[in-house]
Amino acid sequence: PQQQPRRSHHVTAHLLQTVFQRHDTERFEVFCYALNPSDGSLFRRRIMESVGDDHFRELHTATDIEASLSVNDDLISILIDTDYYKARLSILALRPAPVQVNFLAHPGTSGAKFVDHIVADRIVAPPDSSLFFSESILYMSHHYQVNDHRESYPHTPDKTRLQVRL
Repeated sequence: PQQQPRRSHHVTAHLLQTVFQRHDTERFEVFCYALNPSDGSLFRRRIMESVGDDHFRELHTATDIEASLSVNDDLISILIDTDYYKARLSILALRPAPVQVNFLAHPGTSGAKFVDHIVADRIVAPPDSSLFFSESILYMSHHYQVNDHRESYPHTPDKTRLQVRL
């Protein structure tokens, strides 16, 4: 039998697990919309805790129209899509937010006219390749990928080469 991938260690959740709590709450109100059922992972719990129960929406059973209305009802100004598979891209086609952005999970164009921007760096999206993107490219100064290794791997004292068996 073919094994299903373990979603409890999904790379995007790992990368984003504490990003939301680092936003300036005086300037930004952050919501998260879950389009997949809970896997019970620590990563998902951290994301939920970082935005609060009142700003975390479970939409995995919602239709695309219901999900779009939920986003619109929250008066979202900028909707950032981090879905690698783009399985629910049709939600964005309904234009639930005035500005829609492709970020992180899939570092390539969505190909959709209804996605306004992509966050990238000059390695992922060299300036001379911009004509191949349906989105305008918002360049990060160094690299586009956030990493949250401090939360996942707490600091431990340095080990000798012998201790790590090198």
